Amino acid sequence: MLTIAARELRSLFYSPLVWVLLAVLAGLLGWLFLLRLEDFMQVQSRLLGLEGAPGLTDLVAAPHLETAAVLTLLVLPLLGMRLLAEEYRSGTDALLFSAPISGLQVILGKYLSLLAVLGLILLLALAMPLGLALHTGLDWGKLAAGALGLGLTLAAFAAAALFVSGLTAQPGAAAAGTFGLLLFLWLLELSGAGAPSGINLLAAASPAYHLKPLLNGLIDTGHLLYFLLLSAAFLLLTLWRFEQRRHPRALHARGRWGQRLHAVLIVALLALALGLAAWLGAHYRMVWDWSAAARNSLSPASQTVLERLEGPLQITAFAPETPRLRRAIGDIVARYQRHSPRVELLFVNPDTHPDLTRRLGIRVAGELHLEYQGRSENLDHIDEQTLTNAIQALILQQDAWVASIVGHGERQIDGRANHDWGDFGAELQRKGYPVQPLELTETAQVPRNTRLLILNSPKIPLLSAELQQVLDYLERGGNLLWLQEPDSPPGFEALSDRLGVHRHPGVVADAAASGLGIGDPAMALVPRYPAHPATDGFELLTLFPHAAALYSDLDSPWAARPILRTQAQSWTETDPIEGRIRHNPEAGEQIGPLDIGLALTRPTPAGVQRALVIGDGDFLSNTYIGNGGNLDLGLNLVRWLTGDHQLLHIPAKTAPDRQLSLSPQAAFRLGITWLLVLPLGLLFGGLWVWRRRRAS
Repeated sequence: MLTIAARELRSLFYSPLVWVLLAVLAGLLGWLFLLRLEDFMQVQSRLLGLEGAPGLTDLVAAPHLETAAVLTLLVLPLLGMRLLAEEYRSGTDALLFSAPISGLQVILGKYLSLLAVLGLILLLALAMPLGLALHTGLDWGKLAAGALGLGLTLAAFAAAALFVSGLTAQPGAAAAGTFGLLLFLWLLELSGAGAPSGINLLAAASPAYHLKPLLNGLIDTGHLLYFLLLSAAFLLLTLWRFEQRRHPRALHARGRWGQRLHAVLIVALLALALGLAAWLGAHYRMVWDWSAAARNSLSPASQTVLERLEGPLQITAFAPETPRLRRAIGDIVARYQRHSPRVELLFVNPDTHPDLTRRLGIRVAGELHLEYQGRSENLDHIDEQTLTNAIQALILQQDAWVASIVGHGERQIDGRANHDWGDFGAELQRKGYPVQPLELTETAQVPRNTRLLILNSPKIPLLSAELQQVLDYLERGGNLLWLQEPDSPPGFEALSDRLGVHRHPGVVADAAASGLGIGDPAMALVPRYPAHPATDGFELLTLFPHAAALYSDLDSPWAARPILRTQAQSWTETDPIEGRIRHNPEAGEQIGPLDIGLALTRPTPAGVQRALVIGDGDFLSNTYIGNGGNLDLGLNLVRWLTGDHQLLHIPAKTAPDRQLSLSPQAAFRLGITWLLVLPLGLLFGGLWVWRRRRAS
């Protein structure tokens, strides 16, 4: 076997073609690597300010190794075409057949010789990112995993090239067949662009599908098994074909139909081997994350949340059939699927399912719709912290009960009139919050399973017994959302005193509304929000028509924090909103910024009690809920009131090589080395070998 390998190596390296191919490949790799490096140098200053930003290994080295695999796919047919096809064409195969060695030794010897050449290509590809090690701290684990993936890919390519070379006595046909087969296998990955789940068997038969996780630093036994089975299958088929040529009498004895059946059997066995490799690689796996700080793995907090799942979590990604977008979503969700079999992923093209897209409230491409035990959540921003917190919210919502008081002219949470909250109530139902109208005259007390009580702009005062039920509910530690209006009736003084929240006279007028083309000066705008857990990270503009300004007592037992605050151009207008209006301090009108929403908390034996008083109920009405971020704000407020806002802080994992300190002189030396010295050195090496061969 080693004798055959040495013979083939001498034959390969005595050929100028090998040296020319290596020189061209080195030049292309160097040029493409420098282009990626230049792009990285332009964006690295921005990467330093981004949490969890990728580094040099992610943006330059890993794509470079993938490019090396693609370029090898183009040149390998020229290297492998002569291994067996040239032997058959020139008649030297008779020496192999008569030699006192087994067919397996012949095949493995030729395979090892081709692996040696491909090993040089692997070293060429690795030399370029390794040349930057003196200028930055590379992600060595990820680079090692990528090198392993590239090596396994090249080994599978070499086995395929050897197999095709053994099918024909024409080296040109072998080269064309090898290129066609490798290109077909590589492009199989594209068949997974529209896959309904994270695994598509046809795409899983592609080397590209299994190479990408290794380039990301994931050592997956399923992917390793795929490459080993693929290489072994091609080598066994090559051995089978070689033995047929070695014993032609047995082949001719089968007749024409027997030979055809034999050819069909070869193709069937190859397809079976590919399918088996794909299936085993998808279902039997152990995974190790070699990337720095285990950036491809879930944090312990996320793993704890997944352990609480009691049923399937269906994640529907509304993404067009764009491989890059779907692959990015699939990579994130795959981290969760590796830890829990309950996580399911489904891709839906929003262009072909517009009705479903509208019904679920999908607004942007790539948005996720999570559904768990009848509750749902939409995510338009996807990272581990956001997705984990959404899953946690779906789990916690299973016992939430939202009751809205009725019978006093309140906005109905299930009503369809313009001033009602029917659309918001339906959205709460979709998010998993059971919504229930509550008639206080029909109960002795607010039901104990109520986690949130809504008092929504009543037109007439509550009866004394009804108001006492609300006060008793607060004393039991219940959470309250109280929507007021500038013209709210009297009769709620006991509740105001209990909460320590009161209303300024007048309607909030906002001069900034006219700058946005809003003709109603009584439309208060809230573009920014005071620091509060309910609005952390919330940056959407919200609009509040005909709102009242609020203030709190300093001696209240509740801790009051402003949560909604108007701009400085606003004031409380005590005169009718008509004609030309302006701030009149002599009439006691308050100047902005004004608080139109106060969040109240106080400690109780059962935990923290929450209440929220807002000087407007119109912002979530059927008429105005679609304005700006009103709907999203309303959902955030309900989550905070019910305790479902408790977000997990999952710090982003940082790449170690986000900064490259490369002087102009060092960059020039590296460029000269990769673009000129290395390719020309290979060319001169080939010329020296050729001249020496001619001289001998």
